[in-house]
Amino acid sequence: MTGTYDVDSASQLDVDAPTADLAIDFSNRAALPHTLAYVRRTGCALLSGTTGYSDEELAQIRALGEKSAVIHSANYSLGVAVLRRVTAEAARALAGWDVEIVETHHNQKADAPSGTANMLLDAVDPGHEADVVYGREGHGRRTALRDRSGYTASAAAPWRARTRSTSSARTRNSASPTAPRAVRSS
Repeated sequence: MTGTYDVDSASQLDVDAPTADLAIDFSNRAALPHTLAYVRRTGCALLSGTTGYSDEELAQIRALGEKSAVIHSANYSLGVAVLRRVTAEAARALAGWDVEIVETHHNQKADAPSGTANMLLDAVDPGHEADVVYGREGHGRRTALRDRSGYTASAAAPWRARTRSTSSARTRNSASPTAPRAVRSS
């Protein structure tokens, strides 16, 4: 083990950190530039479990895999791996059915939807054809909502998405009650 790095010392990865065989990163997306610089500089392998990356940041991680061994997953749990597989099988077997992914987290959750929820959506909609609607999306704390009765609830309403039929070239009317949809919530 060559060391651990935090928000105050992550820049050491760019030039000073000693070489290791493997960098393990379960930190925060803000550390990605330093993690990439370290792996490029040292040529070590990368095992990443950090979530919340943008498409551009994920592309940078994939590109790094051309030069170094890279493994990235939003969730390394065996149970989630099985859930992802059976979710994909169920989505294929029940094509055209409504899908809703609901997750619950504390109000300090850094990113929403979670990496695990995104993995499950990818299993349901591998072609990324769904127009996804979120209850909460982004990075940061949830806010509380108060309705007219005074009831307080988190701003985590279910999100909804309409998908286009993969068996037809035409797009279904999104107002149609029979249009399939993928739904995610945080």
